[in-house]
Amino acid sequence: MNKKYTCMKENPLGEIDTMCEISLSSDAVLRIYDVIKAKGSYVMCGWVWSDTDKFTSVTVGQFIKKIELRKGWNKVKLAFDASNRCSVNICLTSGTYRIYHLVVNAGDIVCDYDNASLTKYIVFGIYDQNMEASIYNESDDEIGFICRMQFNATVVDPKIYMIETGEYIEIKGSYNKGEVIEIDSHTGRKSIKGIYHNKTRNLINKMTASSSWLSLRPGINHVGQTANEGREHICTNIIYTNEYEGV
Repeated sequence: MNKKYTCMKENPLGEIDTMCEISLSSDAVLRIYDVIKAKGSYVMCGWVWSDTDKFTSVTVGQFIKKIELRKGWNKVKLAFDASNRCSVNICLTSGTYRIYHLVVNAGDIVCDYDNASLTKYIVFGIYDQNMEASIYNESDDEIGFICRMQFNATVVDPKIYMIETGEYIEIKGSYNKGEVIEIDSHTGRKSIKGIYHNKTRNLINKMTASSSWLSLRPGINHVGQTANEGREHICTNIIYTNEYEGV
């Protein structure tokens, strides 16, 4: 099974930070949507960690570039031209990867990953200042998913929402550092659990009356997270059984 999830690991500077980890049992394609919106020059730059020496490739329309990855952290800098709106496709072989501060910018200036201009972190899609991400459901049906919200400080009334439909799940209450809320929206096993200090409790009664059980529609889904207090302290994993997992 191929998995993608948010994790806290050492970055290239040796500091603990949030990044994307991808675990692949078979070859897969990581698609980045909505960054190539018109004809022009673009730059992709960031860091990729690999568990072994291997090759990967990046395709953007007719552009194809083979990239050699060494075991450990690799700085990736890639300039290309796009003739029309398209996605950026990163072809990955089986193994484990970590992706850190990967960005795609218009123009022809390649920046270092820690430059102040790198404000959009691509983890499972595109993150912006509203803490939203895009997830691609390749199946022909709506599917449920598991959402795990981990809190790095106190968070009040966390919420996960769908941009396209406006639907959301809001969980009332104040939650502590290290606490996890797990939401399962699969048909037949819907549940909301709180996990803290290895103890699990049922939180389904904390779901607000205006909330709805969410699902991923076929194609691109834009998912966001927020809270009445402490939204910047939420680390969310969304897990689904269709090739990919995203945040």
